[in-house]
Amino acid sequence: MMDKHPAFLEFLTFQPTLSVARALFGPHVLHRGFTGRVCYPDDPYQETEWHFHQRIIPDPLPPLFPLPQTMDALLYLDDITEKNGPLVLVPGSHKWIERDLQKEDYADKTGQIELCLSAGSCVMTHGSLWHRSKPTQPGGTMRRLLLFGYGPCHQKPSIYGKKPEDGLTAQLLQQTGLDEETKELLGVAGFM
Repeated sequence: MMDKHPAFLEFLTFQPTLSVARALFGPHVLHRGFTGRVCYPDDPYQETEWHFHQRIIPDPLPPLFPLPQTMDALLYLDDITEKNGPLVLVPGSHKWIERDLQKEDYADKTGQIELCLSAGSCVMTHGSLWHRSKPTQPGGTMRRLLLFGYGPCHQKPSIYGKKPEDGLTAQLLQQTGLDEETKELLGVAGFM
């Protein structure tokens, strides 16, 4: 979304989440992408299956392999209630590198917690944390959220999504005198 509208570029340096990412990963971080989701009440299939946003673990695990670490931010634009699809997550599941997720799995998990949130709430999780959202129900409201994340700047950016050839971030990188922080967050500085 940062490549499609300038309003979303402001999230590149969004201090409430960027400051947490720097506290976790050190001074040099990469912004790992920005997307959104809109779910409408009374539409079928407005729930998400169990998933995580990042886990790349080789099998077999090499002896000195450091596990990739990322942080996701889920910024809710609407109140989240039982009727419009609460967030469900399993604490500690980011450590389950030996377990695979099944496709189209919506079943409850042992130890899961369910979050109903106020508009403006931001949930920050490890990128490998198992989570899903429950379905919207009749009488519920729209569920809108913005999703973005961070990782150490030496890690590759997200492999998901396709950037437009001449998107706004590519145009931003071509500007003369661009500051080092912006270059770092866009993945072209900070790691050398």
